Amino acid sequence: MASERESVPVLHPRNPIQCAESRAEGSIPENVPFIRFMTSIRPAKKAIGAVTREVLSRRVHTTAIILALASTCPVVARASETPSPQQATELPAPPKSAAPRIVKVGMYVVQVRDLDLQKNHFVMDLYLWFQWQGDGLQPQKTFEIMNGVIEARDYPKEISYGPSGEFKKASCKLTVQVTKYWDISAYPMDSHPLSLVIEENLGEDSEIRYVPDQANSRLDPDISLPGWKIDGLQLMPATKEYRSNFGETFKPDGQLTSYTRLVATWNLQRTGWGQILKVCSGTIICTFLAFLAFWIRATDLDPRFGLGVGALFALVACQYVIGAGLPDGSVFARADKLNLLSISFVLLSVVLSVCSLRLHYAGNPQNAERLDRAAFWVFLSTYCTLSAVILTWA
Repeated sequence: MASERESVPVLHPRNPIQCAESRAEGSIPENVPFIRFMTSIRPAKKAIGAVTREVLSRRVHTTAIILALASTCPVVARASETPSPQQATELPAPPKSAAPRIVKVGMYVVQVRDLDLQKNHFVMDLYLWFQWQGDGLQPQKTFEIMNGVIEARDYPKEISYGPSGEFKKASCKLTVQVTKYWDISAYPMDSHPLSLVIEENLGEDSEIRYVPDQANSRLDPDISLPGWKIDGLQLMPATKEYRSNFGETFKPDGQLTSYTRLVATWNLQRTGWGQILKVCSGTIICTFLAFLAFWIRATDLDPRFGLGVGALFALVACQYVIGAGLPDGSVFARADKLNLLSISFVLLSVVLSVCSLRLHYAGNPQNAERLDRAAFWVFLSTYCTLSAVILTWA
């Protein structure tokens, strides 16, 4: 009995090799799952062993394997350096110089034309030049007109001068339609400050800064604009701030950015009395015709009331003519005020004509006549005084 116990092999459940060999000899019970699994993978172990012996038999040099593995390292390194999609959208900030580069800007205005009060614009022709030092800038191509649209431009060649060509100069000729919201409160005795705003769009004012060339900037003396006087060209540097990063992702959202500007201003003033007479003469004549009704007998109904009513319709037509040449808005020009004053006096003259007629029918023709004479002189003097105030000080 003891000999039989010794002949039975003792299997350790965590020794897969012993279990697999015993399973091949038929000495392992079928109810051991782990042993059955290890037995099933025995063919795979044999295959792996065969491949290993084949490699060793061909004497694959270890150094070649190491070199092959090393050659893949840069690829892995480059792959690790490839930015993620989120990182790719975050562009690096460009380097900033210690001090801004100075660009000297000047202009020569050749012509100012096509003033349109109703459409809020005018057209000007000018030469614009830029002077700077060093390479890397093309300000003649990177500027913008902030209050207008460039209708035409040309690009002459850039000029280099100086001992080593470090100084640069470039100019261009422009035709610009400038937007101008006219202040018509003093029309037809109005004057307007005109301006042209130039801004650099390549970099902020900490990188590029405009300096005016005031000594060489001029308005051409041959500028001719009938009815207007133009003078006083001034160039002023300025800075415009924006609460935006303009899509530059290396800057925080809503960051305050600033860009250099050059603002050119000059004066435009009406001359002579031609425009005043054209605009206001019809209004004044219609009002005086309405006042002449006071010299007609109150019982002559057709001429007495016909003058006042006809003058009233003529003044309404004058208001349409005045408004046709002015921009839409709620501003009352001097011409509008004068026309409204005239309409008020004509209406009052019609009311006094009715009062004079009633006095005549009541048996007081002398009182009616005295009322007409007094009304004429009071209306005439008051109207002339108020009209002068409106045209000169209002």
